[in-house]
Amino acid sequence: RLGRVGERFLDPDDPLRARALVELPKRSGLSPAMSTHVLDGMARDWTAPVLGELLRREFGDPRVLDGASGGSPGPWAWSPGVTLHIGSGTVPGVTATSLLRSLLVKSPALVKPGRGDETLTSLWAEGLTETDPELAEAVAVLYWPGGSVEQEESACRGADRVVVYGSDTTVSTFREWVAPDRLVAYSHKIGLGVVGPEVFGSTESLERVGRDIALAVATFDQRGCVSPQQIWVRGDAAALAEAVAAGFEEVEQRVPLGRRSAEEASAFQQRVGTWELRAAAEPGVHVFTSPDRRWAIGVDPSPELTPSCLGRFVSLHPIDELTRVPALLRPHRRFLQTVAVEGVGDEGPRITDELGRLGVSRVTTFARAPWPRPWWRHDGKGP
Repeated sequence: RLGRVGERFLDPDDPLRARALVELPKRSGLSPAMSTHVLDGMARDWTAPVLGELLRREFGDPRVLDGASGGSPGPWAWSPGVTLHIGSGTVPGVTATSLLRSLLVKSPALVKPGRGDETLTSLWAEGLTETDPELAEAVAVLYWPGGSVEQEESACRGADRVVVYGSDTTVSTFREWVAPDRLVAYSHKIGLGVVGPEVFGSTESLERVGRDIALAVATFDQRGCVSPQQIWVRGDAAALAEAVAAGFEEVEQRVPLGRRSAEEASAFQQRVGTWELRAAAEPGVHVFTSPDRRWAIGVDPSPELTPSCLGRFVSLHPIDELTRVPALLRPHRRFLQTVAVEGVGDEGPRITDELGRLGVSRVTTFARAPWPRPWWRHDGKGP
């Protein structure tokens, strides 16, 4: 029943999908083409086969969710009761996914999507009402501005479990209201990358990785925790920058940049301007950007981590030994999540081991970076 709703978002003739593609660019700021790209990526994981696989991977026998009387020999699992979901709004569809998971384990859901994610969450609940009115009674989607203390404290008091996506400040606020055993929190994280010398073995390999990096950065307009912000390169960083620039040009034709807020536009312009001044004064510093500054790539010989201003700005940092990267990341370990790794050869297992010990919960490729599988352990937590 849940899967039938998800399938409607993939059906080109379904009015629910049509409404989503009209409203999503207005509310999220993503371009129409990127909205389609994001909707397709999200809705693929809302179908019955994928939801069934998620349950099997998490529980083995999904009948454990029917309790001791459900036919499973045990162990058994029971719903926590009502779950409150607080979305961040940075990536459309994340709040709807959180809602879906609540229903999969038979927990009624009160959902407050973040600004920018109201569309898919509300339409998903509306689709459930049309598909299964009785099950839809277990869902309420309400919106209020983030930081509305009275509403949020009241909602927390009435919930058995609270799932929060948001900034460190948002998560800290909910930690004050909700006991640790009732709170599932996803705070600020960043995506990164590592490129090894094997990428430079052929023109085809370099061009492919350049395209993959460009699309990984551009997806969600770089707002996602999975979006690469900085990449360490053992090899010709300037050549990789040119390949990524060519990739950005292709991406801009397929899924152009959406609407930047005044603050986002100002931050992007200031960051590019700063890099241009540095490029004029510091050896080894370069910046590549489109004439209309819809994307930018910085090359910096300093290996230190410098988070991006987002909005399709990625920095490349040449490094002599890729095994140095984990040590550089250690001071920032609480913010680490997805790291894309390409072309590292025999050093791959060692790098992956060290990243894992730092708390990186996902090592993948640039092509896969934007779309983790539903059963990934998000920030180390099971679904």
